[in-house]
Amino acid sequence: MTQTVALKDVRAEQVAQLKAAIDAAAALSKQVTADQSAAQQAVKADEAVLAQLGAGASALHGQFANATMKVDQHAIELQLYANLAEQRDAQIKLDADQDELAGLTQQSQSLAGQITALQAALAQANADLSAARQQDAAAANDRTALTTSVAAAVQEAGSAEVTALATGASDALAKLVGGANMVGVLRARYDHAQLIIGDKQRAVARAQLATVAVTQLTSPSAAAAATAAARYDDADQSVHRWATEGPGRLAAARQALAQTMGTAVFSPPVSTDISDRAKAATDSGAAAADQAFHVAAAAAITAHAELDAVTEPKAAADPGYDPANDDTVKAQRDAAAAADQALTAADAARTPDAKQKTTEWDLSLPPDAVPLAIATFDVQSQIAVLAALDVTALLATLDAAETTYAGALRDQAANSTLQQTAAVSQASRQADAARYAAQADQRVLAVVRGDL
Repeated sequence: MTQTVALKDVRAEQVAQLKAAIDAAAALSKQVTADQSAAQQAVKADEAVLAQLGAGASALHGQFANATMKVDQHAIELQLYANLAEQRDAQIKLDADQDELAGLTQQSQSLAGQITALQAALAQANADLSAARQQDAAAANDRTALTTSVAAAVQEAGSAEVTALATGASDALAKLVGGANMVGVLRARYDHAQLIIGDKQRAVARAQLATVAVTQLTSPSAAAAATAAARYDDADQSVHRWATEGPGRLAAARQALAQTMGTAVFSPPVSTDISDRAKAATDSGAAAADQAFHVAAAAAITAHAELDAVTEPKAAADPGYDPANDDTVKAQRDAAAAADQALTAADAARTPDAKQKTTEWDLSLPPDAVPLAIATFDVQSQIAVLAALDVTALLATLDAAETTYAGALRDQAANSTLQQTAAVSQASRQADAARYAAQADQRVLAVVRGDL
């Protein structure tokens, strides 16, 4: 069994790593500052030596000008040669010490920039850690609610009592709209409408997958993190929604079902007309045809959504992608084609006469009949979903999503550290190259004249 990794622990690791990086950079900066000070003193000492040697050379030149004896002039020439050699060595040392000072100054500035960037990253990491801890605390409360009140609501939703309420509401609705067959028609239309709305939300999810597929081309770690983050957010929101709304949904559903069951049958003229229209639609097959059409339409939406879910990310990452030539999506492609054929056949079965009969039945219903049916279907769906809720699986999904997201964040942080290290190295080398290029003539001269 895979051990769950908490997001707050990974965030805490990132904070600790950044603090350690800042401490290391600060310690190195302190050492570089000390070395920089020593280098400055060395340069000043070198400059003083050169100045002293220069003054000595000037004095020797004066003595040489005043010397009248060849032996004296030769002796001064030897001293001037020795002075020149000392000046050469002193200049070489000064150049080396100045170069070291420039390098240390550059390193000090680079470290200051790194520390500033690390401190900004630490501030963000601390904010992320605080948010993760708050989220973890909220998730703990949600877990408690799921394993207690929500678990009790799940059992209650699947109980014989609640099942009987749902069935009683359907029976009461059937008396209002002309029979169970007509309830089936309304329910098929309702399911179709819900899928139309739901598909718009799924389209957003498919677009997110397409975006991730494109990101994958240039930044696999960022794509992995984005995918993991989305899945974790979905799982966390699902847990929170059930924890906060689950028990209340059941209580509200009970009231709605009771309201349906308590709705009085329409007056005899209206109810008789509804019954007659319903019988005509049922006996002619118009009701069955209408229901079959909406069932087929819902199935087509589902089939195309499943096809789009696997093809849209590929198309986003490859402009030349053609689903018709992709054997890996053949099953989804065939399912969508079959659903389209079934929908075409179902639509053809709704003959003008059949449509007329269902329309006459539709018009016979009072204005409040359809809203009542929708409200009934809403709560029946909520009860069914609640009764089928697997609390253990829901929490396991959250744990797995959190572990995956935490791992993705670790990988992303590691990659970010590598990128930053490489960027710092590149910047340092660019600065070195610029510094050497600015003094290229002097450096070439020094090498050619044998200073190195």
